[in-house]
Amino acid sequence: MNKVDASLLIHLAHIKEEFSKGKLTLFCGAGVSADSGIPIWNHLLKDLLSELFMKKIGQDEISPKVLAQIYLEYFKRSPLIILQYLKIQLGSDFLSYVRGALYRKQPASNELVEVIVDLCRPQRERKSLHSIITFNFDDVIEKNLEINKIRYKSISKEGERYLPSELPIYHVHGFLPRQGDLSDFNIVSSEDAYHSQFIDPFSWSNLVQLNHLNQNLCLFIGLSLTDPNLRRLLDVCMRKKPDKVLKNHYVFKKRYKQDEVDKHIAELGIKEKSNEYTRIFIETAEKFEEQDANNLGLNVIWVNDFQEIPLLLRQLTQD
Repeated sequence: MNKVDASLLIHLAHIKEEFSKGKLTLFCGAGVSADSGIPIWNHLLKDLLSELFMKKIGQDEISPKVLAQIYLEYFKRSPLIILQYLKIQLGSDFLSYVRGALYRKQPASNELVEVIVDLCRPQRERKSLHSIITFNFDDVIEKNLEINKIRYKSISKEGERYLPSELPIYHVHGFLPRQGDLSDFNIVSSEDAYHSQFIDPFSWSNLVQLNHLNQNLCLFIGLSLTDPNLRRLLDVCMRKKPDKVLKNHYVFKKRYKQDEVDKHIAELGIKEKSNEYTRIFIETAEKFEEQDANNLGLNVIWVNDFQEIPLLLRQLTQD
């Protein structure tokens, strides 16, 4: 057994031990819902910009979707800045448009969500997940829990409570389910709203994340770790530990593929020693990302492909 395999087994054993105690929290990002047809940020923005251009110019020679693509490629702005502009321009219909864009493809289940549902199912010999914290607006996980008759409570604002028999699912950036009065829901859809969340240490979403980071073992799935607020919260938790070498949490990361890096190097016109450059680039990038994660209190579980994640998670439910 090589060093990589040994470290993976150690990581999985640690996660499984805490899971069996009911002390495992999942932090879920866009990668969890993407295979169900929920659009990632760029695709969501493209759909919303298409709606805006349709309102402004109608169906012209150039389709609104093409205009939206051109806009995103040329005017490189923060997604939150674009979303804030769209919220103003689309007015009272904004949440309706976002909901329509989220569920346009009639999202179904995916293998990763099905494994998460299995983790939510209590068994005689073990407990279920403690909780889920998601940065997604969608209800893909909830719908699959309903199909499997697993009780849960979606929480997206301060004051909402759950019963001991319910699994809490915290939507810390807001929630837009497929059904329901839109006036009951909201999302972090503007830069000022995000900044308000960032600067308020006592906001319910920050307190929820800090509490789970301090009390449970947390496993990050489908997250890039670029969100400034999440990084700040992880740093706060790390600084509070008496032994900052100890890393309690885990994140899945995909390794860089040699053929993809080779392609980029070839586009730069580099031919000599291209294989060596590829090796150095990949080695440097992965060491940098691992060090960055470690500095935030996270162990990295590397996978060659995201399809490996459900297979690894299934090991948590096996005796």
